[in-house]
Amino acid sequence: MWRLAICSSEPQAQSVAQHGDDADSGLEERLGARLLNRSTRKVSLTEIGKSYYERCVHILADMDEADNVVHALHLTPRGTLRINASVAVPSLLAPVIAEFTSLYPEVKLSVTMSDRMVDLVEEESTWRFGRHPYRTRASSYGA
Repeated sequence: MWRLAICSSEPQAQSVAQHGDDADSGLEERLGARLLNRSTRKVSLTEIGKSYYERCVHILADMDEADNVVHALHLTPRGTLRINASVAVPSLLAPVIAEFTSLYPEVKLSVTMSDRMVDLVEEESTWRFGRHPYRTRASSYGA
């Protein structure tokens, strides 16, 4: 993990230089360039330091933007929802589908109507509406 101290003023740079000399010199050593001009009274950025600082500000802004994009994508449902329903339930399902599509416009619905037994995994269906395929009148699951 990289530690980056961004200073917006000379007093801040002085404080960072006093408390972070090891980190600063380690960064300068790793880069092979001097980033700060240091004296007993003043610390300022070198030209290379200014360039490095400006690039880091852009990188941090890009990271913030990337975080925001991921956050927005995570919050908004999208993709395809595959539904398999019995031919007996369209009147019950239609209002639900209408409301769902208005609430989540980025979700594409793929609805199949069938009374045959469906393998949800094989046919990549997400939901099945209808009679339980293993339930019979004599089933231990109840009526």
